[in-house]
Amino acid sequence: MTDILEAVVDVMKTISNEEPKSPLHVGLNTTMDNELRQTHTDSKEQCDVQAKRLSEFMIQEGH
Repeated sequence: MTDILEAVVDVMKTISNEEPKSPLHVGLNTTMDNELRQTHTDSKEQCDVQAKRLSEFMIQEGH
């Protein structure tokens, strides 16, 4: 019975939690960090190159 009461109390605590919620992280579109934006751009370009190489390899191998 104690476990059930503890579970109910825990649920009530989470429902009535008055702590302010942290802002939703919306991603790179809103960041002003130029280094982060450049790293993301470089990573995407590298992924595109690798995807193209893999695609060409698969076509060459007949798949």
